[in-house]
Amino acid sequence: GNWWDNSDMNAPAARFDEVTDRDISVRGNDNYGIYGIGEAILFEEGKSTIRPQAEADLKQVVASIKKRYNNGNIRIYGYTDSVGTAGNNKQLAEQRAEAVKNWLIQSGNLPAGNLTTHPIGEGQPQASNATQQGRKQNRRVEIVAAASGTGATGSGGTGGAGDTSAGRTGATGGASA
Repeated sequence: GNWWDNSDMNAPAARFDEVTDRDISVRGNDNYGIYGIGEAILFEEGKSTIRPQAEADLKQVVASIKKRYNNGNIRIYGYTDSVGTAGNNKQLAEQRAEAVKNWLIQSGNLPAGNLTTHPIGEGQPQASNATQQGRKQNRRVEIVAAASGTGATGSGGTGGAGDTSAGRTGATGGASA
């Protein structure tokens, strides 16, 4: 089976010494790390442009990925709350995941071929969408990095569906940034 399908997105909280910013949640182990950053840190509400203040957080995530999961594959998941239509939320999640991916490539110098985006939208909420606090928790981006050699290689650059879309969006993403 595919390693990604078996990775536990509810992995236990982890303490990585190099991640000191409390705005970043970290879960995982030696094989993979899940770095969560809330919408309020990364973006203005309803927008998909990364805020300048978020760059320090992203730099810590990049440093941690390079230290622990160098040359491994990285997936960027975008999540929203349930306010608005599911289609709009999925689109916003996609734009935000793409913005983070482009930052990781251009400013974080991570290899473009290792990064893919996975917009979830309002599915898989972490908390109840019935409260303001819950909705805030649900608006987030998670960067999941897998160590090379864990079998988390996706289609390995053989031109699978994920690879071609990642390459296409990566090629056009830079121009619109």
